[in-house]
This record gives sequence, structure tokens and C-alpha cells, in this order.
Amino acid sequence: MTLLSGVLDVYVGEVADAALPNQPATGTATNDQNSKDITTSEISVAYTDGTTGTIAAGTVIPGLIDTPRGDVYITGKTVDQLGFINSSTSVSYNGRVDLVAAFNAVPNPYFGNSQVTNAVLQNLPFVFRSNVGNDPIGGAQLQNTGLVTMGQNSVLQILPDTSSTDRVVGDLALPSQVNIQGQSVAFATNSILLAPGAAVPPSKPAFGIDGTALTAGVTISAGNWFLDSIQDYNFVHSADSQQIVLENEAVIDVEG
Repeated sequence: MTLLSGVLDVYVGEVADAALPNQPATGTATNDQNSKDITTSEISVAYTDGTTGTIAAGTVIPGLIDTPRGDVYITGKTVDQLGFINSSTSVSYNGRVDLVAAFNAVPNPYFGNSQVTNAVLQNLPFVFRSNVGNDPIGGAQLQNTGLVTMGQNSVLQILPDTSSTDRVVGDLALPSQVNIQGQSVAFATNSILLAPGAAVPPSKPAFGIDGTALTAGVTISAGNWFLDSIQDYNFVHSADSQQIVLENEAVIDVEG
């Protein structure tokens, strides 16, 4: 996967039961680390900040997603961030990266229902099924999250936009944000998450895919969606398999 400018949203569709015959492959969204010769002649590239550049013939590029002052949202049953994701935050625009391993979503039957006191359920167009038939009492439990992997030597970074001459007094209206969510989250050896200045916006709350406000600039969560009644819909840690793992020399740096 190579993106040199713009805003990127990647969604992998419905995942069928892999145990049944003639089913499609499970939904995995991957920013690959495998380098490929992308061209036999020099190509020009244009970036969203107005600058231009060239890529030489025969250049090999690891999985690169570059969105200056933009957002990257990748979701599927499994999310593999094995390459390089780069964004930036300016005075006017924030960089944000969401890696969300979630599936089994269905239309929310309580959407727009004023009789439901849970404001989140009133405003979400879909929910992730936690039980067969979306029945929290009689339905068997369903898995609805998968594995997020930050691969070996991978990089996810949101840095200040030093090219901008704009200035602001006080806090940024929209600081950078990183949200990683799945059944388990694994940071492999030498993987790097670098987001200096990431914070909760002081004036505008930032929301996750469940419609609830994020409470930190970098949010890493392992768990499952759970709908136990029409009054309660949360992302919860409910099993020992739901873990956040940092292998040797993995780095998470969010200091300003």
C-alpha cells in the first residue's frame, strides 16, 4: 500500500465464517513492509502541502502512507501496520491515525429512538454484534474484534508541521491523535509509535468508532464490543486473550 498524499480510509467488508466451505478470505487490511519496484521510469508526485517531488526509476518503497495534516483510518477483522504511516499536525489541521480491528457490525435498531436513554445508542448508525441475533440474553457470544499488529521495524508517526508559518496562542484546537483498538494489540520488536504533542482537543472532543469521547491523545485498547442491554454499549476487556503486548525495544513516545 502506497499513498503519497491526501486522506486515506480503508475498510474491509463483511467477514464470513471461515469454517464453512467456499468462503472468501478473512478481511485483513495491510500496510505491507515488502518493498517493490514500483516503476520503470521516473515519476512526479504532488503532496497536499503544495510541494512536489520525484521518485527515481527502480525505487523500492516499503508500505508508505503519507498524509500531511490528514487522517488515516484503517479497519478490518485484522489490521497489519507493517510499513510506514506518516502524518503531521499544523495550527489549522490535525493529523490522526486510527487502526481498528472490528467486524460483525449491524444496523443499530436503537438509532434515533428517543425512548433509549443511552445517548451513544441513539446516535450510532451501527453497532458491533456481541451476541447471535444481537440478543444479549439468549444469544451465544460473538467475537467482534481482531488483532492489530505494529510489525517489526514499522513506524507510525504524527509530527509537528514545521513548514507552516502559522502561529497560535495557547493550545491547538485540534491536536494530533492516535487510536488503536482490537481484541489484542501487538507492538513487535523495534516498532515505533511517535506522536509528540498528541492530546485530547480542549474545545472539541475527539470520538472513537463507538461514538464515545477519547480520553487521551494516544489511546490503545484491547477488548470486545459488548451490548448487554439497550442502556449499555461499551468496549470492554473481558478475556485473558485481550492483551496489549510490547516486544523488546518497541517504542511508544508521546512526550511533547
